[in-house]
Amino acid sequence: MRVDELEHLEIQVDTPIRQIRSTKENLEQYQILDLFSHCQARSMFDQLFDLKTKLGESDAALNRSLWGDSFSAEHHQQQQ
Repeated sequence: MRVDELEHLEIQVDTPIRQIRSTKENLEQYQILDLFSHCQARSMFDQLFDLKTKLGESDAALNRSLWGDSFSAEHHQQQQ
């Protein structure tokens, strides 16, 4: 094979390899973003769950302070 044929062959091989590498990098970036989004969503869910729990505890404490333990027991029975 001549040098110019080898150079042409190299170009033909190099272009698809660059495209493959670019696609691979894009896919890796997408996977990282997807994982990051999933982690953010999970974190937000956990924070909302914690806030809901604290709100329930605060509500129960407020009701006990306003109405005494009898209201708390009554309210607990109604929820079941």
